[in-house]
Amino acid sequence: MLFPVHYFYCLMSKYQELPHKSDMELNNTIPDNVLERLSDAEKLVVELKEIIQQKDLQLLQQDEVLQEERKAADTKN
Repeated sequence: MLFPVHYFYCLMSKYQELPHKSDMELNNTIPDNVLERLSDAEKLVVELKEIIQQKDLQLLQQDEVLQEERKAADTKN
């Protein structure tokens, strides 16, 4: 049982010798074009949400008009 414990401590000492990168360093290694594409995608999502809201509003208005026309046609008959 001594071997696994010794092996573990050797691994840990090797791990501690490895350079560790902070989150800031990792963020700096992300290519600029990837960040630009992410930003563009986020903008597109916002635009699509706005378009969906507008289309929903248009559909609601069209539905109201159709219901009014249907009521008017029903009252004529």
